[in-house]
Amino acid sequence: MTARPIRRLLAALLVLAVGQMLTQCKSRPKWERGKKYFYYGLRSRIGSLDPIMNRSQYDNIAQSQVYETLFQYKYLVRPFEVEPLLLKGMPKVSSDKLTYHFELKRGVRFHDDACFTRSGGKGRELTAQDVIWSMMRMADTQLKPAGWWIYKDRIAGFDAFKKRRLRLGRDD
Repeated sequence: MTARPIRRLLAALLVLAVGQMLTQCKSRPKWERGKKYFYYGLRSRIGSLDPIMNRSQYDNIAQSQVYETLFQYKYLVRPFEVEPLLLKGMPKVSSDKLTYHFELKRGVRFHDDACFTRSGGKGRELTAQDVIWSMMRMADTQLKPAGWWIYKDRIAGFDAFKKRRLRLGRDD
């Protein structure tokens, strides 16, 4: 081959590469500007990012990228074991195994968001009340949570609490 056809080929490849790059550099549509997105490749649609509405493995995968839990699995240990994640250590269990004492790690903060009006949108530290609130949402009959089976018959009085809420037909 002579130099001229090689230069033409290189020029054509350069034009194609620049054209490809330019088509990828478009601005977002107006309705999308200012919004934050989390991109994650899955084979199915995510039903919900609300943990109490978790109905599939795909929901669970997406939620695990957004939220942290009190515990996590030690994935490299067999058989599986749990370890503290948002907790300072494993819970202290009473001798009758009816009372569990959990201590949250200090310094765990929510992401900055406009919902934190008292602090001007700055995320605050996680509290025990936040954990209780999350659990109480699972007993909220109006929300129709998908994961009640996780708590059913496991926490003394919690089933009765949910039944009372169902009987009253409201949250109070």
